[in-house]
Amino acid sequence: AYFDALSGDNPEAFYDLYKNNKEWRKDLGRAVCLCLEKLASTGVDDNGSLNTFWAAGPRQEWSAVLHPADHTWIGFLKDTPEKGTLVISSESCLEFEIGGGVGCRTIGNKGYTVLETCLEINPKGRRPKT
Repeated sequence: AYFDALSGDNPEAFYDLYKNNKEWRKDLGRAVCLCLEKLASTGVDDNGSLNTFWAAGPRQEWSAVLHPADHTWIGFLKDTPEKGTLVISSESCLEFEIGGGVGCRTIGNKGYTVLETCLEINPKGRRPKT
C-alpha cells in the first residue's frame, strides 16, 4: 500500500493512507524519516560533485556520484536556508522550443533546455493531524 500510494497518480494517496489507517501512522512516519535520512547524504559535496540516490522500489536502491567535469550543470545547484535544490533525472530531455535553439547537447535537437523549475508547497494543502 505504501509504494502504491507513492507511485500512483493520486497526489492525496499518501495522506489518505495516513488518515485512514491510524494503526500504520507510526510506521508511515518512520518511513518518511528514513527517506529524509537518505536525502541528507545527497547533494553537492565540497569537491563540487553531486551525490545522488534513487529508490526504484522496495529493496531497489542505488547511489551515484556525478562529477562536474562531466555534468557542468551541477554548478547551478545551490541550497540556502530559504531554498532547497531538487534534481530530477530522466532519460528524456527537458526542453521547450523557442526560436529554434539547440538543446540537450544533441545535434539537430531544437529548443532550449529547462535549467530551472520550481516546486512550491501548497500553503492551503491538507496536513495530517498528529
